[in-house]
Amino acid sequence: MNAHDTPEGVCGGLSTNCYPGDDYVDIVGIDNYDHYPWSPTASSFDRTAAAPEGLTWLYNFARKHNKPFSVGEWGVVPTADAGKENPNFITWMHSWFATHAQRLAYETYFSDCGSGGVQSSLYRTDPTCTRNPASAHRYASLFGA
Repeated sequence: MNAHDTPEGVCGGLSTNCYPGDDYVDIVGIDNYDHYPWSPTASSFDRTAAAPEGLTWLYNFARKHNKPFSVGEWGVVPTADAGKENPNFITWMHSWFATHAQRLAYETYFSDCGSGGVQSSLYRTDPTCTRNPASAHRYASLFGA
């Protein structure tokens, strides 16, 4: 699911309303980006993660169903509501992954440079890519280059 983005007309606005049942699901997962709302502080990151449709909220749902959890896409979004990159988001995601590692099946940073996309790339140098140098440096220092 996309964090914080289940439309009212889909599953009544709550992604877990469409959960087909434990017999049909192997891994519960989310796409989590730093936008709508962006996280200017650690406390706002934690609040957003705990809110319905958030990272921690869905992780807890997965735990209740004894399912591993994944973050299939995540990244900074310098073109969204923040209007800039957010290297602290990299730090907070790294900490979140470390805290939840026991039940985390996988995580994947999404490197996008597409027109109209999130522009989350850390290392691509395509002419159409928005550069995120502080986030790239933070990612390399925490996750390794």
